[in-house]
Amino acid sequence: MTRTVRLRPLADDEYDTIRTPMLDEFAADLARSAHAPVDDEVRARAATFFPETLTDALAEAGASICRVLDEDDTDVGLLWLGRSPTNPLTGFVYDVVIDEPHRGRGLGRAAMLAAERVLLSEGCTRIALNVFGWNERAAGLYRSIGYEVDSMQMSKPLAPDLADPH
Repeated sequence: MTRTVRLRPLADDEYDTIRTPMLDEFAADLARSAHAPVDDEVRARAATFFPETLTDALAEAGASICRVLDEDDTDVGLLWLGRSPTNPLTGFVYDVVIDEPHRGRGLGRAAMLAAERVLLSEGCTRIALNVFGWNERAAGLYRSIGYEVDSMQMSKPLAPDLADPH
């Protein structure tokens, strides 16, 4: 069954309740990707991505933050869209979150397809996003709806036993 979702713009008071949990989750993701602990530096870096107020967040060109509602109008997640900082014709998915109890039911796919429709209606000719390399579930979803890798960063831990013996 193909799922559909409806998007509802986020209200001012809702941003206040979602900002801290989103910031905390993003800080944890950044730390995991850097193979480092969540510390004040990582939190500060994460905070630069989450403006203090909804007004500030929406001030970005083409930005919109919406609640994702399923067919029964149940709030199941969040979708944050904007324009690419490098190309105004490219829409950018800054965040898409389907709440844990609603995952695995096709709602993430439906939210991404809704994002495509919104951005297309706003004159975008392309859609882009970033996904952490360890997030195979999300990467698999994006690949399944036609996303391709544009660039890739890789890393490897250095083992002390490989140090130059000289």
